[in-house]
Amino acid sequence: MIKAIAFVIDEHKIIKPLEQIEGLEIEYVIVDETFQFSLPYPDIVLTVSDWRAEIARVLLDAKTLNIPSLLFQDGTLDWIIQNEGELYGGTGGPSHFHPILTDKMAVIGHQSARIIASWNDASKVEVVGFPILQNEINEAKISRTNIKQVTDKPLNVLITSTRQGWFCERQKIAFIEAIQDLKTYFEQHKNISVNWRLSRNLAEIIGVENEMKVKESVELVPLIKEADLIISAQSTVVVEAMIQGKPVAIIDYLNAPQYYGTAWMINAKHQIASTIESMIKAEPNRMLYQAYQLQDILSMELNAIERSKELIEKMVQFRKENNSIDFPANLLNFNEPFQTIQHAFTTQDIFPAVAKNYEIQKEDLAKLVTRYSHENKRLKEELAKKSFLQFIIQLKNKFFKK
Repeated sequence: MIKAIAFVIDEHKIIKPLEQIEGLEIEYVIVDETFQFSLPYPDIVLTVSDWRAEIARVLLDAKTLNIPSLLFQDGTLDWIIQNEGELYGGTGGPSHFHPILTDKMAVIGHQSARIIASWNDASKVEVVGFPILQNEINEAKISRTNIKQVTDKPLNVLITSTRQGWFCERQKIAFIEAIQDLKTYFEQHKNISVNWRLSRNLAEIIGVENEMKVKESVELVPLIKEADLIISAQSTVVVEAMIQGKPVAIIDYLNAPQYYGTAWMINAKHQIASTIESMIKAEPNRMLYQAYQLQDILSMELNAIERSKELIEKMVQFRKENNSIDFPANLLNFNEPFQTIQHAFTTQDIFPAVAKNYEIQKEDLAKLVTRYSHENKRLKEELAKKSFLQFIIQLKNKFFKK
């Protein structure tokens, strides 16, 4: 029996599919400042978010104790999250997967593998697939035979946001403008039925009925299956729509770089009508391109849960046989040869907002300082908001007593 500790905050669902693995026992731990490893040590550590300060701390502790650690990718790569989002490197927080703090990272496909390998020691990256989507993949049985034109009337369109809604203020403003433009367009096309699935208060802002009740695929997948077309902010929804063979467009008024391609993009209001007309036709050349992109984004030829099992077992076996967590590259014999891009940019150049932390020469300490300093900043901002709200309540109670 392999005993694993899974360090999570709110990402249980990413690890949960691994509970199906025979011979693997997973203990979930929500890490705080008091956590310390104790004997007997786990055979392996699993996590989803090595960018969190407390999880980063215990991952670095695991290295000193020779405990293998494995990070699972939690979704598609997003330029805004990585470079401009409020949580990560663009505004001074830890850079997402750049670098990886674990010994290995299980990525969802070859596209992510190439990008993440270019940010790290390529030997850390293993192509596994996306365990959380394995049931959807099994049910969809993607093939060329289900790439067909949309002909049923009236059309059903699904419009979705990211799970978080937005990752920076610029993205919030741009996305609100985009979905308002979509609403205006569909109000003029009464023959098209629209389902809105929007997080935060986006539905209230633009005045539409919201289909989002919980932020889970169990609710989302039926909506995708019912839809003829899907328009989404860049998120895993895009991949799930591709799995179901639906024409899908990313809407992004910021025109941010995309780590992966789609057959349809909407970057401005004037593109809405022509893009939807093209999606309705489900043009074979675009659908074929979409299928090609899906194959690159998401590894589906082998079962992701079985591949996760193989990777975990090989890591644990290597550690026992060699008393080392210096794992060789390509444990699963599934990776492409990764070619390193030659450039002169340092981490400080790419993420200038965290550059001050890299004045510290001890690399691991710098990683922790980046994470703790950013989380401290966020906590102070939240405290300030709460203090202001408390002040308003006190004024109300003082001057507006019944």
